[in-house]
Amino acid sequence: KKTDTVIDLGVGPGFIADYLANEVEHIHCVDINSDFIQLAKSTLRHRANITYHLIQHGKLDTVPTVSAIYANGVFMLFNHYDIYQYLIECYKVLTIKGRMMFDIVNDGFLDVMSERWQHHNRLHQLDPHESMVIYNNKNVITRMCQKIGFDVVKTIDDKEHTFFVLRKRVQTVINI
Repeated sequence: KKTDTVIDLGVGPGFIADYLANEVEHIHCVDINSDFIQLAKSTLRHRANITYHLIQHGKLDTVPTVSAIYANGVFMLFNHYDIYQYLIECYKVLTIKGRMMFDIVNDGFLDVMSERWQHHNRLHQLDPHESMVIYNNKNVITRMCQKIGFDVVKTIDDKEHTFFVLRKRVQTVINI
């Protein structure tokens, strides 16, 4: 909505923020990688309603309260511990009834013969410590969201991903 203040969590080059900048009041572009922050600043140099935040992994304590958060192609790099930590941080900075959208690579669609799996397997064999796409379970992530204090408004499945649309509940379920 035009009145929304939004976090672009994992801004990357800033293409989504560029598209949404005219549709919202303000966007906080957030990333753990200073190179992506600089790239986003270049992409979005013509936008006046954007602030940039270089954050530590799993911490949103330098970002103000917002009414919406999106993380496109970010949580697919996270294991359950990372997802849990980021969901708690997002919960803290969202207003009551604030909204969030993110996606995971759903292990229900795991096919070791797929081109994507084979590609990532080859990369993993070359460097097992390199950050890779992590398959997560839709049901586990749904329960995690609910335990933290989100209502799962909708999930959308495609060929590999599950997209989550959340709303912050009035009261949290766990003490964060």
